[in-house]
Amino acid sequence: MSFILDLDSSECSFDPIEAIEYVKKQAIFKINNNNPYFKTIEEKYNIQIIQQKGDEVYFKIL
Repeated sequence: MSFILDLDSSECSFDPIEAIEYVKKQAIFKINNNNPYFKTIEEKYNIQIIQQKGDEVYFKIL
């Protein structure tokens, strides 16, 4: 089961890393590449960028 989780949204908690850990393999994630957490996510996880639309990046955790 896959779904898109917007890491810039307050629905996923105030800590995107916590949200990723909770649903790591089951979701496609969306984040603004200006979000300060994006760099941390790139360094901490092996990600595959699926699509980039302007400042929005869609990725999954490998």
